[in-house]
Amino acid sequence: VSLEEEGKCPDYGIQPRLFEVENEVSLVRKVELNMTEELKYEIIKKLVETNGNKKAAALKLNCTQRRGCRKTHAVLPDFLSPYKHYPQEVQENVLEQVLEEGVAVEHVSITPTEEESSASWPSIDTMRLWIRRHRKRERLYIGAIAGFLERHRVPVGVWKQGFACFSHLIHLAEQLVQQAIRSSCLLGKMNILLTISQPRLWI
Repeated sequence: VSLEEEGKCPDYGIQPRLFEVENEVSLVRKVELNMTEELKYEIIKKLVETNGNKKAAALKLNCTQRRGCRKTHAVLPDFLSPYKHYPQEVQENVLEQVLEEGVAVEHVSITPTEEESSASWPSIDTMRLWIRRHRKRERLYIGAIAGFLERHRVPVGVWKQGFACFSHLIHLAEQLVQQAIRSSCLLGKMNILLTISQPRLWI
């Protein structure tokens, strides 16, 4: 069965992107990988081709396997959240402008670095989704960390909202552990605390 007749890739069973050039059908698949993705690809490729050590590859990929359920868990850096495509700094920038400064979503200013293109930055619909989700869960974030601090006899006081409240909770947590919580952004520090107080909740 030809690609023209079936319209599907015989290997993967998915609809390919077909381009007709001079009465010929060409299948084009272009994938661009950044440095981190390229490194992970090389590790997995080497593991498959050489039937290498899975535990060593898992360590390089920052994955761990629980002994009881045998499930694999990825260890994410503080500037990432599970199932999120964009780094925390971008989301924090958007939330701060819209919720703290009152800027409309359509006028949010995001300046990509020289290595990044404007096409890789969030769309207006994505930013609106972040804002809706944050407004819905903000009290959960604050409550989880405040409850953790109260259980360790650290008085939180009157609960407030916004990034000022986040900064206050982080400051109290740093006093509790007697060391600075290192992260690349405010939301990253909040996720570190949520990992301790409410493991299945993240920003």
